[in-house]
Amino acid sequence: MARRSAGNDRYRVEKKGQTRKSAGSLKPKRTKGTLDTVMPKKSDAPKKKKAAPSKKKYIPIPTTPEIKKWRKVWWVAIIVALLAFGVAYLGESQGSNTLRTVGLSIELAGVLVAINIDIFVIRRLRKEAILAEQKGKKPKADKADKTEKAAEPHKDSGKDAS
Repeated sequence: MARRSAGNDRYRVEKKGQTRKSAGSLKPKRTKGTLDTVMPKKSDAPKKKKAAPSKKKYIPIPTTPEIKKWRKVWWVAIIVALLAFGVAYLGESQGSNTLRTVGLSIELAGVLVAINIDIFVIRRLRKEAILAEQKGKKPKADKADKTEKAAEPHKDSGKDAS
């Protein structure tokens, strides 16, 4: 049987001896001991405390009419993107380059609109609703409700301006 590499140090060293044949010979040797020294008794072992239950509870995602409205717009954008993908696939099978280009363009626009609505609009509204719910307030109302409140005259505390 030939040596693996003549350039290996263990074959160039002058001292004669045995080369390592297995990794088992390099394992550290364990000193013999009694059963008590090897395995601690249960009473000697430190007792582990049970992990405290996490204080974070599952908070259901609140919904508001504005979130529902934007979620519907999001679904419309996703459906438009899927339909445009079908149009692009149809254009591919028929060999129509313009149909394929228009379909892919509409699909890309639908996906980008859906992603932007989800990231920038719905997440912001959801955060506001969660914070308002944690504070014990109702979630923010639509802008139409704000304008109605602004149009209502404020009640004075009984003092006349005259």
